[in-house]
Amino acid sequence: MQTKLFNLLVVLLSVLCAHEVIASGCLLGQQQCGSECCTEDKHCSGGCCVCNDDKLTNCNGYCVDLKSDSKNCGGCGKTCAEGKHCSGGSCVCNDDKLTDCNGYCVDLKSDSKNCGGCGKTCDRNNSCCDGKCQNILNSVEHCGCCNNKCPNDKDCRSGICIKPHKPTDSKNCHNKKKKLHVKRISLI
Repeated sequence: MQTKLFNLLVVLLSVLCAHEVIASGCLLGQQQCGSECCTEDKHCSGGCCVCNDDKLTNCNGYCVDLKSDSKNCGGCGKTCAEGKHCSGGSCVCNDDKLTDCNGYCVDLKSDSKNCGGCGKTCDRNNSCCDGKCQNILNSVEHCGCCNNKCPNDKDCRSGICIKPHKPTDSKNCHNKKKKLHVKRISLI
């Protein structure tokens, strides 16, 4: 029993010594500065803890780089949205091929709401193909979807590549009309 009590006392003392508090109220290794305690990466200046590295800023007790920290991008607490990172103090899209349009990362080559530029919207039957609005219902270059080119002998109709209708000889149409007889029946 005495051995267990002794072991418990040793554990308690080691915990207390590890978090030794100095008379100022700061933990060992910290410096009292006004009403706060500066950690090793900061020093006291004018009653405030200031980061030792002048390129860093003290945000809620942490020294951060406002030019690259995605949780403090351009200012303390300014967090970059998902799919973005902090570069030069601004949130930018992770993918270089995407563009920030009103806070969203979009592909200007395929986004029908931002086709070729932010806010450039394609009409209802159009799709954004390579940054240009294309009518995919009748474009032989983009038939049914972007970059679906119809073969040379076909046209695009309703988004499907089909052989074009060949005009019939007007002489034949005239002869067919002559042969057509309408028989009228009186029902009275």
